[in-house]
Amino acid sequence: MSGGDFSNFLSIAIFDLDHTLLTINSSFHYYFSLFRKGMFSFSSLFFVFFWGALFRLSHLPPHELHCKIFQKVLKRIPFSSLEASAFFFSRYLEEFLNEPLVQLFREKKEKGCYTLLLSASPTFLLAPLAQRLGFHEWKGSEYALDKEERLEHISFLMSGSEKKEYALQLSKRLCVAKEKIAVYTDSHWDLPLLEISGHPVAVRPDRQLKEICKQRGWKMMP
Repeated sequence: MSGGDFSNFLSIAIFDLDHTLLTINSSFHYYFSLFRKGMFSFSSLFFVFFWGALFRLSHLPPHELHCKIFQKVLKRIPFSSLEASAFFFSRYLEEFLNEPLVQLFREKKEKGCYTLLLSASPTFLLAPLAQRLGFHEWKGSEYALDKEERLEHISFLMSGSEKKEYALQLSKRLCVAKEKIAVYTDSHWDLPLLEISGHPVAVRPDRQLKEICKQRGWKMMP
């Protein structure tokens, strides 16, 4: 989502969502909020816990986790119920904002930097929060719907490599050099995006990304 005059931007700041701009994983918390409302079964709870644990141990790439959760938990769920719940859920997410990074985001925007929020979480989940914070643009994973407006399959998955391609396209669209791109993320899975950035910053980095930062001299934020 974006709009407006792109001619006045000289730099780009790209932010990840989960464990970066937020101190939590938005998708997992969203699932649990819907589980408490009775939308999902108890069997789905064990499934989410098991695969979520493998992901946190870095034994499972985020795109594989997303696919497994979609097939087992989300497929055939009416999109309208998810979208409506996400709007109210975004208020809950504000309690878990990483305030130092939010302040940095606001400073970047005030100085004329184009701000972009990229996440593997679905776009409908991150959009309300991105709008309230004032991001210029945001993009997440997308789901295709069947004739009854239920989730059918994942049509676009925002992986680390897709984040890289999206950033490069934005850089071209805004006529901003890659050296003027700053990236803020916590995950080593976003390495493709970090590597094309002129200012890679690891925010509360995972173990693998912390080691990469030490090797390459990249900045880290608590």
